[in-house]
Amino acid sequence: MTLPTHLIVGPEQHGVVEYGLLLAKHAGGRVVRFDNWTALPTDPREFPAGPLQIYFTDHLFGSSPSEALTRVLNLVGNHPLSVSFHDVPQLEEGADRFARRAKAYVELAQRADAVVVNSQHEARFFTQRLTQNPHPALRVVPLPLPQRVTTIKPSSSTPPNPPSIHDDIAIMGFIYPGKGHMELLDSLSKNPAHGIHSLRALGRIADGHEWLADDLRSASMRAGVDLEITGFLDPEELEQEMLRAGIPVCAHRHFSASGSLMKWISLGRRVLVADGPYPRELRERWPNFIVLVKDDAWPEAIAALPSDFCDPSDPPSDWTWAQVASSYHQVWMKEPFDVMKNYPLVGRNPEHWPLVSVVIPYFDNPEGLRAILRALAEQDYPGEFECVVADDGSSSPPTFIPEEYSFPIRVERQADQGFRAAAARNLGAGGARGEVLAFVDGDTIPSRAYLREAVRLPALDPRGLVVGRRVHGEVGDGNAQEPAWLRDAWLRTGNLTGADDTSWRFIISAVLTCHRQLFDRVGGFDTTIVGYGGEDWEFGWRAWNAGALFHHNPAALAFHPEPDWSGRQAGWEEACSQKNPETLALAKRITHPLARPEGVIFDDADVLVQLPDNAGEWPPGVAIAVITGWLAIPYVHVVVPASALHSEETGLFADDPRVRVVDQRPALGRINVDLQQAAWPTDRSSAQCIFGVDGLGGKCTVYTSSGRSGQEEIQVGTITTARYRSLEVAGHLSSTATDVFVTWNTAREPIRLERQFAGW
Repeated sequence: MTLPTHLIVGPEQHGVVEYGLLLAKHAGGRVVRFDNWTALPTDPREFPAGPLQIYFTDHLFGSSPSEALTRVLNLVGNHPLSVSFHDVPQLEEGADRFARRAKAYVELAQRADAVVVNSQHEARFFTQRLTQNPHPALRVVPLPLPQRVTTIKPSSSTPPNPPSIHDDIAIMGFIYPGKGHMELLDSLSKNPAHGIHSLRALGRIADGHEWLADDLRSASMRAGVDLEITGFLDPEELEQEMLRAGIPVCAHRHFSASGSLMKWISLGRRVLVADGPYPRELRERWPNFIVLVKDDAWPEAIAALPSDFCDPSDPPSDWTWAQVASSYHQVWMKEPFDVMKNYPLVGRNPEHWPLVSVVIPYFDNPEGLRAILRALAEQDYPGEFECVVADDGSSSPPTFIPEEYSFPIRVERQADQGFRAAAARNLGAGGARGEVLAFVDGDTIPSRAYLREAVRLPALDPRGLVVGRRVHGEVGDGNAQEPAWLRDAWLRTGNLTGADDTSWRFIISAVLTCHRQLFDRVGGFDTTIVGYGGEDWEFGWRAWNAGALFHHNPAALAFHPEPDWSGRQAGWEEACSQKNPETLALAKRITHPLARPEGVIFDDADVLVQLPDNAGEWPPGVAIAVITGWLAIPYVHVVVPASALHSEETGLFADDPRVRVVDQRPALGRINVDLQQAAWPTDRSSAQCIFGVDGLGGKCTVYTSSGRSGQEEIQVGTITTARYRSLEVAGHLSSTATDVFVTWNTAREPIRLERQFAGW
């Protein structure tokens, strides 16, 4: 996952716009902002590559639902798309309007890769209409409790000029037909003994409904109630007025989500709410803050209120913007959002074409070498290049006539100690003078544009690592193809633009180009790998963790006259005999779960959990519980400060290489979990967020609920990835972290280990 670009359209005071801006602030990601749909571009290429997050209500994107739908579909093109739907259509709008809006909402949901709504009531709208093809990524993320802008706690202060009970009513938000003002006044007019003195509308008339002000004044006169319309209030003024209000009311009968209601609750105000599916959802969660009013029986409901109804109380704090952002992160962690920030600069030419060293690993194939040299002589590369032939112990050194070529050629040789392609490539790179290294296998013939296409990205960005397109067939064969598994990989990852921490599997050293800086930072190929295959995947693994930008360029075309490896095997047994040693060799070197069997213990960890320095101060049994809790998660090692365990406790882990009791921190893992509190995952599923941290920007601050009520949020640690740390050291990233909320165990009291071990 990469954090999406947030497309936010509409005036700043609009609730949907405010929602989008606040989500972008808390969840991260770029913001592309337009005040009106008329300013939107028409070409999806004008947006940054990668996923888009759109906040959709039809009137913000067009003059009609169909126009809004067409505009959005044209805008998003092939971008991965997450849509947060607002003002979801309801039957009470009228049959014609509902049908037009519902059609647009459903069709956009069908196009979206992820759909987010704010209530179960809204979710039912989609599930009832997508029965033939249920949306696999429909998620309910309730509106958050807004953050306060005033500093006075509701329960510790008395509002200025406190109202009398049953005397003053307030409705907050834009004023428009159906918001409930008129319905409330009509209900009061039918009961002259209601005892209400005034109705205060905290907000302004919505654009296009200015006529409503006179209608409301007439209705208030019929009801015998003073009406005040405050007009626009800035956030602090609005909160003060909401605290001053006597009886907060949400009288809208047909809303499916309400920021106004959430604002009242966030201030500790109890609210009279018109009964409906959405208010019932909220009442289930916060029963002390919502009083439901059925059938517009407002006078009766007001008369039945307790005497302390107007007194503000401590508001709930269990659903904030940070938790909403964490919920969106869970959405964006899934395909097709499960990609890292890997936006290579493609389609551009560098101002300067650098010197390139073409490194050719070679072994007793003079005809193949001559074919490559002839192809290099035909290159249209705008800059200069050289060729370094890295001989892996041939019986006879490679021969050629240097004068026949317009570029310099050198030969570097090593002894024949088996198939050592990794060592040969390093040997060639060591003798190379180029700023960019282009590795081309000794049986692979590059097309005329190969170097220009392969070198472009590393010349623009030293982090660039390019895989060319190696097809199997004679030079010029238009029907020659790459293996199906690679073609599928390029399609799924957008030629590696959507690369993630598993994409090292698609790095092919036969047609590999990178900058010298990246090659040196990674440390070159692993020379301990002897035998066919695997060294390119291992190099790609380390390159990704070092912050490389992966890119597959199909225009960097090369031909391999022989079949792919799978086509050269006599049968399944021979294929397994050749490939299994490579797999076993990589399992020792690549810590990723894709490369390792789960039940085997290795010396190095994929996830390294570091207990804090003060773990020795934890109550008895807690450190043991934390360590054993983490060891239940596959691929985890735990680092324990020497002061954290007593001698008898250390003995428990004496035979387990996954637990390291040290005086100072060891080398880092691919993923590091630095604990600040005694915390561990409740089960494997609650630990899955750890393995998705690369997709959240590479650094996360982890929070969990604690305390008997489960409402106390505590920060328990920080998670970083090797890729993040590499990019941070290189100056490509700031140290900002994404907040993630998890369900983990915590411990602050002594733990009886007998009970812990036995599970009772």
